[in-house]
Amino acid sequence: MTLGKKTIRKEDVEKILKNHPDNVPIIVSYDGKDGNGTKNYRFIVRPDITPAQFLTIFRRKIKLRSTEAIYIFIINNKQVILPIYSSSMTSLYQEHKDENLILNIRIEKENSFG
Repeated sequence: MTLGKKTIRKEDVEKILKNHPDNVPIIVSYDGKDGNGTKNYRFIVRPDITPAQFLTIFRRKIKLRSTEAIYIFIINNKQVILPIYSSSMTSLYQEHKDENLILNIRIEKENSFG
């Protein structure tokens, strides 16, 4: 997988997972609609958090206003899947990780509150 100009190799992810065996490696693609294009963010999260909790973490990272809603989608073999927000990141990872052992997520922003 390519992240910007840097390629992420399976060996690199395996090394991370060796140091953090219970955590979930995630790459988030996010287009902030600010004209700068899609940005990719890397996360290693605890296995017990839910997608709803992850959205809260991501919202803080990119400093979204309260009038902006974001939605999470799982990218799996060219399919786009809307996850159940109460499931654990571990179950999503086990079911949808790619060949490089990474869970690929797309987050979309929507101005739905006015």
